Amino acid sequence: MKKTLFLVALVFGLFLAAPLFSAASTSTDSDSFKERINGVEFEIPYNESEVYVEKSLEGLVSKIEVFEEGSGELLDTFAVEDEIVANKNEFSAMSTTVLRNVTRYRTSSADNGLETWIRSVIEVYNSTSFSQIQSVHDTRWFTGSGGHTLENASAYAVSTTGDFPTTSINVYGDVTLQVATSATVSGGWEAAEFSIGGSVSGDNYYRKTVDLSFSYSLY
Repeated sequence: MKKTLFLVALVFGLFLAAPLFSAASTSTDSDSFKERINGVEFEIPYNESEVYVEKSLEGLVSKIEVFEEGSGELLDTFAVEDEIVANKNEFSAMSTTVLRNVTRYRTSSADNGLETWIRSVIEVYNSTSFSQIQSVHDTRWFTGSGGHTLENASAYAVSTTGDFPTTSINVYGDVTLQVATSATVSGGWEAAEFSIGGSVSGDNYYRKTVDLSFSYSLY
């Protein structure tokens, strides 16, 4: 009788444990992973087994670049730049307030060479024991130089808890890229999925709406 009860208990225990082993065995199949740089932890929206990451410091900007495994193609870039501001806590010399520029860049190869990025400027309080995001100062789109404009830009950042202070943020944005070019060099824009929106004085106006979002946290 005791032997029978032992076998039943063993089988039942293995049944309960099975989902745990199953979950552990598929953990490498996640479609995102975390990488940290300059006090910020980004969620990298790729399967970790399919990419590799390089970190760098260029001037005051710390970058995480994500490359496709095998081809070495640059897929994504995340960056952090800090600016120390006046100490708001006059009672503690061990605390600082930082304006942190947190950025995600679109890969220019996706848009026929156009460079665009979305940036969130946050105020971070640091002490010896913890850090927290006090507020979001600004979130907006930027673009490099060239014969193009950004139209109907929308960008915003929200606390993942719904309130401030917080330790994690989600950033969302979309924008329409518009470029004026002669008809003779329009092929590259069409290949990059721009659509023609009209013609003026021999120039074709191509437009493409893109979106970009990312998540980051202090811990």
